[in-house]
Amino acid sequence: IFTILLFWNHESMSRGAMTVYVYIMYFIWCFAYTCINIPHTALVAAMSQDGQERASIAGWKLTFTNIGMTFGGSCTIPIVNKMAAASGGSATMGWIKTVAIFMVFSVIFSLICYKVCTEVVEPKDDQDKMPILKGVGLAFKNKQFVLILISAFILAVLNLGRATAQTYMFMYVVGDLSAMSAFALVTGAAGVCGSFMLPVWSNKLKSKGKTIAYGSFLGAVGLIIMYLCRSSTNAGFWIGTFIAYYSFYLALAASLAACPDCAEAALLETGVRQEGLYSAYWSFCHKAGIALGSASVGWMLAGTGYVAGQEVQPPAVITGINVIFYIVPIILSIVIGFVMLRYKIDYDEYDRIVAEQKKRGLIKEEA
Repeated sequence: IFTILLFWNHESMSRGAMTVYVYIMYFIWCFAYTCINIPHTALVAAMSQDGQERASIAGWKLTFTNIGMTFGGSCTIPIVNKMAAASGGSATMGWIKTVAIFMVFSVIFSLICYKVCTEVVEPKDDQDKMPILKGVGLAFKNKQFVLILISAFILAVLNLGRATAQTYMFMYVVGDLSAMSAFALVTGAAGVCGSFMLPVWSNKLKSKGKTIAYGSFLGAVGLIIMYLCRSSTNAGFWIGTFIAYYSFYLALAASLAACPDCAEAALLETGVRQEGLYSAYWSFCHKAGIALGSASVGWMLAGTGYVAGQEVQPPAVITGINVIFYIVPIILSIVIGFVMLRYKIDYDEYDRIVAEQKKRGLIKEEA
């Protein structure tokens, strides 16, 4: 309902009233979406306690996320145009009908998820309750979890936040704005493949931390290739694009899959299962990374003298776009790679943690 209201263009409203309306609806929409997303993320921990199965669940989750994003990015406008044409040329009705169609499918898929997903990992009935603030403090004392939060934040900047700069990059650096459609398809396909391959890589490396680290290093290689081949007619640019986004979404899926493992380690220390809160912290850091990545593009454009609508921008703008789209992400990718090499919860350590939990009677056996 709130998604439909968000896209409802009240043409009779003044510009100021419309701005207030959009802010209010967007806030409500984000709140509602978060209420859905956090427990959905926590299902990775609740559906299995096996580390390899959790990697598979997280991989599938982000695989279909990328499929949905690719479909939405490539098909929304054509559907809107058709809906508008069927509504007497009304763009407003075109958007409302398109969003309504998407939301019907969203509700159907959510009901299917509710019906078929089984939570097999449950807290003990006599588990002690922990105050929220105390839980927050203990979570951020978990060094392994802090590493995962850092990875979630930086990977959000790399994967989604810098997407804000894509239009400017193709317009002023690549010089071919029409190539953005192909770029969206390549990055979407790469994201699907990277997420899908998480179980393969994490099982081969026996560590989600190493998967994040090596994925980040490989992503840096892809960005370097893109930077050296900044032309839509250069095959190297597209090869680098696929490598970069394949690697970053592989690492992001591994970060999501590692979050419940950290909660299992914390259970040994606190005796309280907190996967829901850990998922909330991960989601917060991920969204904060998206926000910072998006905002940094605006700060860069304002600081380098960007002139809206001007075909030729000052050299400082071109340099700024290259720095924020390539140079900074390359550096961050290398940094996060070395940071995640310090992550200690590999598959052997995770098995030890679960065995110790069962020995202490901290968990129920899976159904």
